[in-house]
Amino acid sequence: MKTILTHRFSQSEIKELCALTHGARNNHLRAPYAIRALCIKLAYEQMKYWSELLNELRQMLDLISNEPLSPGLRSAWRQVMKKIKA
Repeated sequence: MKTILTHRFSQSEIKELCALTHGARNNHLRAPYAIRALCIKLAYEQMKYWSELLNELRQMLDLISNEPLSPGLRSAWRQVMKKIKA
């Protein structure tokens, strides 16, 4: 996971990865947990420089916190929320 997070993704690669977690008919619920966790972390990395985007990310994370999350997703959620609050 650390290697992937330090890799510089192109815009098309990020769109391709996150397309697995978004879209019509709740495709994000069928994406593998690791990809969903990675997208949470990548979203933070892209938005950390803009406070208005961080607020939107926090709102989205608050929404998914009400869902049952796997241990990996819960860990990614906690790590990103901790960074947002710092």
